[in-house]
Amino acid sequence: MASKQHIDRLLESVEQWNAWRLENPGVTPDLSKANLSGVQLERANLKNADLSDADLTNANLIKANLSGARLHRAILDMTRLANSVLIGADLSDASMKKSHVAHSNLEGSKLCRAILRKADFTAANLANADLTDAHAQEIGLQQAELSNVVLKNANLEGANMKFANLSGANLAGANLTFADLANVNLADADLTNAILTQSTLSLATISNADFSNTTLVEVEAKNAIFEGTNLRNANLTDADLKNTRFSGADMQGAILQRALLQEAQFCETDLKKSVLQHADLRETDFRAARGYILDSNYLKGALFDVKASDPWSTLRRTYTGPKLLFNLLFLVVFAIPYVMKVIFWASVNRTQTYMTMVLQDQSSVLNNSPGHLEDYTRCLSEFCTEFPVWQLILGLDKGYLFLTITIALLLYNLLRGILTWQLTQMRDEEERTGHCPAWKGARWYEGYRIYHFAHQIASILFVVAIAAFLFNAWHWLTQIIWIPA
Repeated sequence: MASKQHIDRLLESVEQWNAWRLENPGVTPDLSKANLSGVQLERANLKNADLSDADLTNANLIKANLSGARLHRAILDMTRLANSVLIGADLSDASMKKSHVAHSNLEGSKLCRAILRKADFTAANLANADLTDAHAQEIGLQQAELSNVVLKNANLEGANMKFANLSGANLAGANLTFADLANVNLADADLTNAILTQSTLSLATISNADFSNTTLVEVEAKNAIFEGTNLRNANLTDADLKNTRFSGADMQGAILQRALLQEAQFCETDLKKSVLQHADLRETDFRAARGYILDSNYLKGALFDVKASDPWSTLRRTYTGPKLLFNLLFLVVFAIPYVMKVIFWASVNRTQTYMTMVLQDQSSVLNNSPGHLEDYTRCLSEFCTEFPVWQLILGLDKGYLFLTITIALLLYNLLRGILTWQLTQMRDEEERTGHCPAWKGARWYEGYRIYHFAHQIASILFVVAIAAFLFNAWHWLTQIIWIPA
């Protein structure tokens, strides 16, 4: 309970109170539960005073010294605390609705669960302060010093934090819906699981911050810099990220559905498993990005690496008319020895058949027995085997190994032809509209995901085809041919 003597002394005169404090430095004023509503206490020395549960509604504490003061559960609604000193003060569970605390020093103070709704902390120093679970809707923190502040699970809905320094701040789980964080410094800040729906981060500097699992739906972050930032599984649906720079950011699993990314830059940014569906990527720089999958995006003027490894870039670069013609030429070169073989043996068969018929005619004229003509064969050998032409072309006469590699080569070129035909249409549509095709559709065969899967199969067949070509070339080039000495 408050000391009546201390209350009377304080209400008598601030000058006499301050003088008494100087004369009695060892005395801790007990003003707990005191009713000091509307009292003029400008420049009062209340250092280390016990003001817990006190009512200071609408009091004037401008330039007062409240360092180390206990203000636990105190009522400070509409209290004027501008330019006051509250270093290390305990304001936990205090009510400070609409209080004016501009330019005050609250370094290291404790405001856990404090009610700070619509309070004005403009340019205040809250470095290392603890505002865990604070209720700070529409609080004014513009230009405030908030380095290493703890705002864990705090409600900062509609807060004005323009130009504030939040380096090293802990905002994990905080509600920053509709908050204005333009031009803030969030270096090394922790915003895991925070909610920033429809907040503003334009021109913010965000280096090495943790935004994992953060909700950034419809956030405005134009011209912001995300350097070395962890944005894993962050939800950036419908976010405005025009001209934003992502440098060394980890955006694995991030949702960027319908995000506006015009002129954004992704430098050494990991977008593996991210969702870019319907995102606007006009003039976006993806040359140093990796792991992304384009999905119904507006790509006019977008920049990609010449050897971009994303599925759509790979498909549109790989399956073109000229490359298909080259592969068909490759197939023709492979088939030439087999075709020549068929032509040769067909000629031999025809020649020997003709010779047999001629000899039989002559034997009939000379009345000779034609029995000796049975020794003639159709393949320049004593023993012959019959093969249809298609089996010779496929190399079946050489065994199933030759058949397997030949079929692999044929399947590869067939699959490549189908992919080229389908993807040419998609590429033409992209060139007309500026939109790349959808990654997947409602049905399994819609979108280009199925073609990417087919491309992976074609890649395996390509390796087999190359091996087949080399094996076949080695087989023919190592044949022994007898020539005159």
